[in-house]
Amino acid sequence: MAQTRKSRARKTRAPKAQEPPPPKDGLDRFFGLSAQGTSVATELRAGLATFLTMAYIMFVNPAMLAQAGMDHGAVFVATCLAAALGSVIMGLYANYPIALAPGMGLNAYFAFTIVPELGGSWQLALGVVFLSGLLFLAISLTPVRAWLVDSIPMNPQARHRCRHRPVPRTDRPSERGHRHRRSGDPCHPR
Repeated sequence: MAQTRKSRARKTRAPKAQEPPPPKDGLDRFFGLSAQGTSVATELRAGLATFLTMAYIMFVNPAMLAQAGMDHGAVFVATCLAAALGSVIMGLYANYPIALAPGMGLNAYFAFTIVPELGGSWQLALGVVFLSGLLFLAISLTPVRAWLVDSIPMNPQARHRCRHRPVPRTDRPSERGHRHRRSGDPCHPR
C-alpha cells in the first residue's frame, strides 16, 4: 500500500518547467524559434502552406483590376511586391508569422463601384484611395483615433474584444449565467 501511495505521489507532482533548448543557428536566435517551441523546418513548412493558400491573389487581383482598365502586368507585379514587402516587414520588424496581401473585397469595391462612379477613370480612383490613406494615417497619428475608439459605446467594444473568448457551458450549475452577471463579465452578460 505504501508503494501505491508513493507511485501516486509521483504521478500527481507537477512536471518541472523545461528550459527552452539553446538556439541552434542564426534564424533561431533572431526569431526566438526555440523559445516559442518551434523549429526552422516547421516554420518553413508553415510558410510554404501559407504561400500556397494565398497564391491565388496573384492571378485574381490583376484579372479583377484589369476589368477596371488597369494594366494586367503592372497590377500583377504590384500585387506580388505588395504581398512580399508587407509579409517581410511583418516578419522582420514585428516578428509575427502573418502574411499580408491586398484584400479582394476592397479591390472588388474599387474596380466595380469606385471606378464606375468616377466616370471610369481608375487614375482618379487611385488618387481618391491615396488621399483616404493619408487621412487614415493622420487619424492614426493624432489623438483623433483614441477619441473615435472611445466614442464607440462599450457594448460593441466588448463584443469586439470577446469575439474569441469561450462561451461558458450551461450544463454546469456554476456557469448558468448568474455568476457572470454578478461579476460584470462583458463577454458573457447572461
